[in-house]
Amino acid sequence: MKLPDNFIFYNLQNKNMTKQIFTLILICIFFSLQIDAQPIKKVLIEKYTSAYCGNCPRASEQLKELTANNDNVIWLSHHADFIPDAMHLSELDAYSADFAGSSAPRASFDRVLFDGANYVAVTSGTWTDRLATQLAEPAHASIHFDGYCDLQTLYLTATIYFATLPEPGDIRLTVFAVEDVVVGSGSGYDQANYDNNNPNSSLFGLGHPITAYEHLNVTRAVISDLWGTPDIVAETPEIDVPYSHEFVYNFPVEFDMHDMRIVAVLHYHDENDLSKRYVINAEQTDAFGFIEVSTEQADTPTFAAYPNPFSDRTFIEINNLPAAAELRAYTMTGQNVSLDYTINTDGIIVRNNHLASGTYLFQIVNTDDNMMIGKGKWIVR
Repeated sequence: MKLPDNFIFYNLQNKNMTKQIFTLILICIFFSLQIDAQPIKKVLIEKYTSAYCGNCPRASEQLKELTANNDNVIWLSHHADFIPDAMHLSELDAYSADFAGSSAPRASFDRVLFDGANYVAVTSGTWTDRLATQLAEPAHASIHFDGYCDLQTLYLTATIYFATLPEPGDIRLTVFAVEDVVVGSGSGYDQANYDNNNPNSSLFGLGHPITAYEHLNVTRAVISDLWGTPDIVAETPEIDVPYSHEFVYNFPVEFDMHDMRIVAVLHYHDENDLSKRYVINAEQTDAFGFIEVSTEQADTPTFAAYPNPFSDRTFIEINNLPAAAELRAYTMTGQNVSLDYTINTDGIIVRNNHLASGTYLFQIVNTDDNMMIGKGKWIVR
């Protein structure tokens, strides 16, 4: 059978088109992976407040609306020196003086000194616009947590990775202990409420003051240096280089650690210029995760995974595992994650098919007696 004269040209054309399509698919996958690898911008809102501030509960209602269903916002309530209440943390008075002019309610958004503003912390009429502006800012770096609790003592390692280069400068890390909800009784906890007689307010008729008021996101301690621990990050940081620091904090016995969060803030610092103290990024994690991952078997051996950090796969070297051995892993907040792994004679191969970037802790368990054989950690990039 004689082939058409244009057969070769037609097939070459098809091959070229196929190559172009295949190349386009690879480019799309590459850029998709690059996008997925980028850190997520988290906006830090620091509200200056007091139980004696009658306008503050109205401001909290506004922040509830702004932050509802938005995982990319971290809200802290600093009970500073505006008529100190029972949750007053004297360390924060320096923040209040520099950022808020010792008045409330005010809130800062990534500690940015906006054009035309007298203070870094602004009044509530501008909050919606400020939040939108900061959510659109790039996230140059991500913050990852690792650690454990020994009774009431938290051993926390914060690791920073830069995906893009920020402006060079004095970059520091500030770490807070934050209580989700604080409810007390009596003076210092009962919340003044100037909207008690306003029928158009959600606070109408709740009392002035409001008893058993839920104070949200209360800053309980500054775990790091107040203005950020210096010398963790190079003045001109490198991309994909880990910058780590360990913090130790003893939770007071009256704090319920299951209601506590750890918030880390990566920011610039300039002693004399408030416009150069803005936040690069922030991250948070629940403190109870460190309780969950603290092993009850203190003598359980720790195994290393390599490479670590990893993107595609890692290997845990451990010999002679029993047939009933199982690998389990969970996030730093105690959530179990499913794994793709294979156990062979000299260890465990772990493949990353779906794990998000972050720090994970693993346990190797003998399912026959539910005893832990070993433990360790890895970081997924």
